[in-house]
Amino acid sequence: MIIPSHFTLPELVYPELYEKYKGKEWLLWRRFDPHYLLTLNTLSAEFGTAIINNWNMKPISWLGGQIFKYSGVRPVIVPEGEHWSKETMHILYNTADVKFKNCNGLEDYNEKRKFILEHTGMFPYITVLEKDVNWLHFSTGNFGNNNGSIRRVKP
Repeated sequence: MIIPSHFTLPELVYPELYEKYKGKEWLLWRRFDPHYLLTLNTLSAEFGTAIINNWNMKPISWLGGQIFKYSGVRPVIVPEGEHWSKETMHILYNTADVKFKNCNGLEDYNEKRKFILEHTGMFPYITVLEKDVNWLHFSTGNFGNNNGSIRRVKP
């Protein structure tokens, strides 16, 4: 079983899901796309300290005090007050919105996306990057781009 070296399970899932499987975490770990978990390791090794969800942590100053709980796996039913597509890849355990400590805005994230696109061999499992957002949204989902290209999408 692959477990990423830089991320804990609560960082990857929303609170209610984590609580449901507390004590049986292996049931959650086995749901993740292994390529997704390997990619998280590579992203952290290349770009440094990162956070996906921080709902289980003390406020983090470099995140401006924001609390994230749906940046990794998301529930199938969109909670009241949240806005995302019902078809989001986040429900399939292969997509994340990663925030890096050393990024201070869109320009920094665009540089990271550019690096990934120029070094696809380092990130062979990324199939999608979201553009024009202040985080690194990536997916290892099956998007039919079998030629090794990375699809760039708008939120």
